[in-house]
Amino acid sequence: MANVRLEPLAKEGSAVFDLYTNDPLRPHVRLAARWKAILPFEFAPLSLDFGPLKPGTSAIRPIELFLRSDSLATSDVRIDSVSSDRADIECTLDEVDILDKKSPENTPRDRVLVGRINVKVIAGTDPGQRNGSAYVTLKPIGGALARILISWSCIPEVLAEPDVVYLGFLRAGQVTERVVKIKSSDESELSIIKVESSTEAIQANWDFHSGEPSDKSLRLHVTAPDKPGLFRGHVLVQTTSAERPTRVSVSAWIRSSPGVSP
Repeated sequence: MANVRLEPLAKEGSAVFDLYTNDPLRPHVRLAARWKAILPFEFAPLSLDFGPLKPGTSAIRPIELFLRSDSLATSDVRIDSVSSDRADIECTLDEVDILDKKSPENTPRDRVLVGRINVKVIAGTDPGQRNGSAYVTLKPIGGALARILISWSCIPEVLAEPDVVYLGFLRAGQVTERVVKIKSSDESELSIIKVESSTEAIQANWDFHSGEPSDKSLRLHVTAPDKPGLFRGHVLVQTTSAERPTRVSVSAWIRSSPGVSP
């Protein structure tokens, strides 16, 4: 009888074994083996999508290594090292003391947190999609290697110049105008698709054909309200170049009549 011991590092696999014996009736026996390993550990999550990030910013998210609680007595699986295939992906190892057996509240009862990797991505300045991988080496199981897929995108930032408009002192009912430039940080082409105002006192219009492709003009028409005192409002400018609208704040002091300070 031949004993064949399999120690698979992958979750699933197959192999073929050729056995040669001194039995004249069966000198050669071929065995086909398949396995599905029940590994004592698992990563969560197996992939990270950071979504859209502003140019020059960064973001950090964790990857956690869990061990099945029924394996604690026989397994000492640990994270040996972490690396990445891109310079804008940084991975650091955060050791977890397995003796206290403390895990996040939403962890299944049969899982214990034994390791954590902090993954940091840097958005850069060029817009577009980014894809990369983090590689985790485990010990002591023969240096098994796990791959975590990582993705994010860099979106240009849309800026308002100025983004704070102070109109000074206005009389009740007085109308004034200001022009605000809406620009893309990477000078890519943008279009204004919607402008929302927080109050009827501020009306905003834009010139569809003004300026360069990356530079649009927004004209603010402000009618001072009747109530004296500090007036505040804002407009939100939605463009084709950013997921979130750009905010322009507007403020003024309202006088009830000429020559009277609030």
